Amino acid sequence: MSEAQKRKHKTLTIKEKCDILDRLNRNESFSSLASEYGVGRSTIYDIKKNQEKIKQFVSTTDCGPGKRQTLKKADHPEVEQALYMWFQERNRDAPISGPMLAMKAKYFYKEIIKKDDFVASKGWLERFKSRHGICLMTITGEKLSNDATCIEPFKLNI
Repeated sequence: MSEAQKRKHKTLTIKEKCDILDRLNRNESFSSLASEYGVGRSTIYDIKKNQEKIKQFVSTTDCGPGKRQTLKKADHPEVEQALYMWFQERNRDAPISGPMLAMKAKYFYKEIIKKDDFVASKGWLERFKSRHGICLMTITGEKLSNDATCIEPFKLNI
């Protein structure tokens, strides 16, 4: 007799979990979903059991389910909330770089938590951007350095 082959470990994304929940609500079987997604039936049961947590997470997250796989939040959500609000307001006026975000995160941590032991590493910055769907791109050119009123006399001279 041949031994049964062991299934490889697979972690589903939040989006896949939402799709499974929708299909379960349409009365699809646990077994068919488990075989289609390559997971055990117990995983499908766990997703069904955590339905409220998953739906609540998707409704409160800024960037939707995307590629995320876990429902984990930040260690200090109040600091991240303050930083993200600052980012949204500030982003309208001028471009923001990664080091600026890290510096402001340290500032908010110190003000809110009242400690000075926070390290805004590159890894932390990448995870923060991923959690909030932020894509920092290189911005070229000078935004506020030209004066529109000076253009007309210059055009007349040319």
